[in-house]
Amino acid sequence: MIVFWPRLLLFMTASLAACGDPRPASELPAVPSTERVIVQPLSLQLRAGQSRQLLAQANGPAGNAIGGAELQYQSLSPGVVTVTASGMVTAVGPSGDAQVAVTSGSARALTNISVSASDPERLAPKAGMDQQGMVAELLAEPVEVLVSDGRGNPVRGAVVDFELTSGGGQVDPARLVSDAAGSVRTLWTLGPRAGRQLLTARVEGVPELSLAIPALAKAGPASAVNSMVNLSQATAGVETELRVQVTDAQKNPVAGADLLWTTSSGQLLNTVAKSSSDGLSVARWKPASAGSSEISVALAGTSLRTSWLVGVTPGPPAKIVALVGQEQKGRARSAVRTAPSLRVEDSQGNPVANAPVHFRVAQGGGSISSDPVLTTSEGIATAPRWSLGASGPQVLEALVADLPTPLSFSVELPASNK
Repeated sequence: MIVFWPRLLLFMTASLAACGDPRPASELPAVPSTERVIVQPLSLQLRAGQSRQLLAQANGPAGNAIGGAELQYQSLSPGVVTVTASGMVTAVGPSGDAQVAVTSGSARALTNISVSASDPERLAPKAGMDQQGMVAELLAEPVEVLVSDGRGNPVRGAVVDFELTSGGGQVDPARLVSDAAGSVRTLWTLGPRAGRQLLTARVEGVPELSLAIPALAKAGPASAVNSMVNLSQATAGVETELRVQVTDAQKNPVAGADLLWTTSSGQLLNTVAKSSSDGLSVARWKPASAGSSEISVALAGTSLRTSWLVGVTPGPPAKIVALVGQEQKGRARSAVRTAPSLRVEDSQGNPVANAPVHFRVAQGGGSISSDPVLTTSEGIATAPRWSLGASGPQVLEALVADLPTPLSFSVELPASNK
């Protein structure tokens, strides 16, 4: 029959043995051999760092407790638990299963011990850190973090919350419970804005345990070429800057896009360009012919484009061109047969309307009205009645403001009139 002694009896037996018997050894009764070792508890569950006392006694053949019997404690898994000579068991570090043996003579008993992690003290990245992906799309790899105690043991059952702290997007699921390996995994869909985005993991009940998880969101494929300039009027010969921005479906700038610039008239100083890091492409346009011009820019290989329809007005007067009457014959004291006529043009050869032209007699003593003549819509001005002088060379000059050189018209008088 197996007898289980109460804990009080175990302590009394140990106390008597410690006090000793005052009688000489020759008069002491023989200590019976140990038949069985009894240990309590037979199984233990400890958390890392925790300690528990084992109680043990030696029983003789008759099932009675043997006072003064020697008991030895030994950890069979010293990397997991240790045990003192008095039976104090301590879980020293890693979680796992262990055994402690209690021996007296040839008898031995075992206590099975299961060591689990202690409270969460660490939150570490495991997978899915520093990823790059396209805006508004799911990252290629799940985000995984590891919860552990102060000794590095994975903590099962810890609640971890994920929060999007920068960039928007979606995380699913946002709350998880750590598994036996101490890990949790979630899926992260990036927000719509390109750039650095941030996800934060936190352990519930332990405010200081948090982990920032960054990701880089890249712009998606180009979906629009947007005009950055409102242009409807321009002046011939005057350069104008045109700008567009290439964006994706989320309106993020797209860098490195190939753009083709074209114009129906005038000159583009760059016709093909790559968009910059902010998605911009710039061209300078120098219009030539007055009238209507179209400038377009398209994304190479696509139908994406934008255009401007611009009304081009002539620039300021740049030159005077003689039409008729520049060299002719005439009679003294008579009006010229053909009234001198000219055209005022800008630097691009466009006729300039309403430009004041002053005619003056430069040589010969003739006469002409001093009032300015305004050019027509075709840029033409015709001199009023020019009466020649009595003799000598007859020269009429046409002057336009801001032009340094006048245009000369000459008339040759017959020799008999000289």
